[in-house]
Amino acid sequence: MNNSNETIVYGWKFLNAMGATEGRDMPGAYHQRGQKAATYYNLPRGDQKWGDWLVHPEPIFDGDDYGPGRFHIMRKIGADYAPAGWWLWFARGRGVCGGDYQKAGVAAIQLRRVRPEVFARMIRFGWCCGANLRGANLGGADLHGANHINYAYGVSDDILSSWKLAHNIV
Repeated sequence: MNNSNETIVYGWKFLNAMGATEGRDMPGAYHQRGQKAATYYNLPRGDQKWGDWLVHPEPIFDGDDYGPGRFHIMRKIGADYAPAGWWLWFARGRGVCGGDYQKAGVAAIQLRRVRPEVFARMIRFGWCCGANLRGANLGGADLHGANHINYAYGVSDDILSSWKLAHNIV
């Protein structure tokens, strides 16, 4: 990549079992914004923690977080744009094309698997508080205590409400 902007950004990708986004070529799937073809990402092989870098052939550095010429990385966990049957991947990108508080567009992306037990731990620790987890398969996940602590945003609403009720605070 011949870009002087080699800043590394981290975030999340929501991909289907084939490591792809939605598109018209995915049976039964269609991207909400009309993406015509699925993007297939380099997933880590058995001997890798991170997959190989996937470099966009024609990156566009225009400051936007969306659009052609970039791969998208969600800065916050949320399945708003996730394909059906998604799984969560930790992502790092380089060559920032643009971005905002919700997502970043990058010229190259690398993925690392988030194992099911790690995802459940993230939920328990409150890192997914307020996140849209539509379609998440949490069967068998140990979510004991998930409503008790929210490290990302302070005390959870459930605990705060219980505390107010116990102390007769309206």
